Amino acid sequence: MDMESPKQNPKHGYYPIPNNNQPFSAAKILRPVKNPRFAYNVAPRSTSLKDHRRRLLQNPANNPTTTTKTNSARHPNKYKFCMIASIIFFSMIILVGIPIILLIALGPRVPTLTIEQVSFYYPIFYESPTRFASLFNITMKVSNPARHVSFVFEGHNSIIVASYRGIRLSGGVFPSFFQEPKEEITLQTPMTGVGLVLPDDLKKKLESDHEKRMVPLSLSVMGRLRYEMGFFKLRAMLRVSCEVVLDNLVTYNTNIVSSNCDSAAGFWLPYIRT
Repeated sequence: MDMESPKQNPKHGYYPIPNNNQPFSAAKILRPVKNPRFAYNVAPRSTSLKDHRRRLLQNPANNPTTTTKTNSARHPNKYKFCMIASIIFFSMIILVGIPIILLIALGPRVPTLTIEQVSFYYPIFYESPTRFASLFNITMKVSNPARHVSFVFEGHNSIIVASYRGIRLSGGVFPSFFQEPKEEITLQTPMTGVGLVLPDDLKKKLESDHEKRMVPLSLSVMGRLRYEMGFFKLRAMLRVSCEVVLDNLVTYNTNIVSSNCDSAAGFWLPYIRT
């Protein structure tokens, strides 16, 4: 045979070495290649793949052990954040809720108004039975039912109107005043009005009410209040509606048959009524 036996060539191990005159394809392998040296001739893994694998293992997101440690380290921060947020939230509720509770429990009350007297300076029918002119004073008693809160009534922003069956007869300005808790004061408000021509049906009703000595008169008061309780101040709009029945519109000090007043103050909360 022209090919050397594998045993005759220990230098090359267990694979045959072809003859120089015989092509390599004609060589016949006698048995499987088991020489470790042959395995080392195989190209090793790419260095870039090793680096890529090492980088993947070094990434905490891809390393289960590192990810578990990182999540466990982050949990205390979440608990601290939740605790701080809860403390801030409840502190804000307390800071806002305490003034509201004090405002409702010890806070302002709507002042009550009562008509004490109506005084005419001259007869209500000044020129003729169809010509209505008025100049009279209304005496009111104002009470502050609050126990701990005083208030200031701003008269320059107030108005008082007297009307008969929906027709405005006269108007005026409610005076400014300061009132302490549980205090009662008496005020006089001048009411002036120009003459106006009444419709025939309303003129007949007015004459009939005058003869019956039951003349209804409506009064409406609107103004601004400023409540004061230490450093705490609150503004409100006061609205008062009074229904008064007089026995006549001629005498100077007419008698009041009945009187009923309803007061309401509008805060940033819903209206508080007496």
